[in-house]
Amino acid sequence: MRKIKENTKRTLLVVVGILLLFGLFPTLTTPIYAANCDQQFYSSNDVLFYNPCANACGPVGSGAAASALRGSNNAEKIFNYWLDSGMSAQQAAGIAGSIKHESGFSPFRQEMSQTWPAGGWGIAQFTHDPGQRGSATKWVREEIGEDLFTQYYKNDYGGAVFESNGFIPDGVPTDVNDKFLFAELNYLLDHIKQLIPNNIRTGGLSADYGQNIPPDQNLYDYLRTLVQADAVAIAWTYLYEYPGDIKNTAAARGTSASEILTLYGGGISTSCGGGLTAGGMSLDQAKEFMAAYKNNPDNRQYIGGAGTDCPGGPLANCVSFSTYFINKYTNLEGFASGAPGHGKSVAGNVVARNPTVQSGHSPRPYAIFSLTSGEYGHTGVILAVDTDRQIVIAGEASCGDSNDWTDAREYPLSKFDSDAYTYAYTDGFLKEGL
Repeated sequence: MRKIKENTKRTLLVVVGILLLFGLFPTLTTPIYAANCDQQFYSSNDVLFYNPCANACGPVGSGAAASALRGSNNAEKIFNYWLDSGMSAQQAAGIAGSIKHESGFSPFRQEMSQTWPAGGWGIAQFTHDPGQRGSATKWVREEIGEDLFTQYYKNDYGGAVFESNGFIPDGVPTDVNDKFLFAELNYLLDHIKQLIPNNIRTGGLSADYGQNIPPDQNLYDYLRTLVQADAVAIAWTYLYEYPGDIKNTAAARGTSASEILTLYGGGISTSCGGGLTAGGMSLDQAKEFMAAYKNNPDNRQYIGGAGTDCPGGPLANCVSFSTYFINKYTNLEGFASGAPGHGKSVAGNVVARNPTVQSGHSPRPYAIFSLTSGEYGHTGVILAVDTDRQIVIAGEASCGDSNDWTDAREYPLSKFDSDAYTYAYTDGFLKEGL
């Protein structure tokens, strides 16, 4: 009996060991930040807090289509579909932001300037590529069945929709809406995995926004290299939709993408919750990070000429810390010599020096912030955003009599989600260890 118990115990240990092994070391899949992702680099350079090889929610999916829709309305269902099909929250929001401007999230939308059945139709106004309306409707017909398709593929349902109805046309049952929406999303996913954008589109995106897509890369794989929602919406606008007044149209869609990320990426019906906290530090990690900055004199090499006249030492200056973070932990053109202005100017000067960097007035993990009020203002780095607890963690330094004030602190999210702050959204931690 004792021998049986010992054998059972060994078996259990082996099973537990296998489960732990797979839990701690999940199967590697295609990274969402492929252009910036180097698994060997991140595993060998003591990068403790951020790994762009990982999704907001853990390992990235294979890119297989989502198995079902989930959400309270069509906007949320579209966002979650892309999230469940291998995209990050930012990438899902970027695509949804562009779809909002195309169709208002309605899978039945008919292009207003065209007479049925000419022009665009559906969530992405399938028409811009020769014959795409035909290929999209053929796909939907086959997926949902001829009878249902014929009954609801009509101009009667092609008008504007409203959030109060879940972005569903009057007269369309929710289950029918979901079948059309799911089929169209499946078609769109399949299409962008095959779509190689032409030179006109890639050239325009490069000239207007500085995004450069590698030759022969399909749109799906390219979007999975982008880390900001507005950049994804802009890329989608140029490489898929290509509307008139494209530069301004893309910018508007980028704004919508950021709004969708805030609305649905903060723990509402996402597969893991807390989308905006992805990549951010815990408070303990943030305090450890700030202590390592403050207590290591060698970090002066990263601050250029910033803060040299600070009574508490150069590392105690707010501009010094932001400069340090830019120079050491991002791939941006930084400020190796001289200072990037007073605290109120730092975020704006980062954007001016790096034209592809997006800016805004809402905090994101690893954004450089500038408080623009006051004679000198203030600057620092957002180290985490927690939309569940409605707080941000900011890393800051202060030019006082000592550098003891240099630390990470929690603040109400409402304080930092304000026009009083300007943010430069960075690719933080991508240079750690170099």
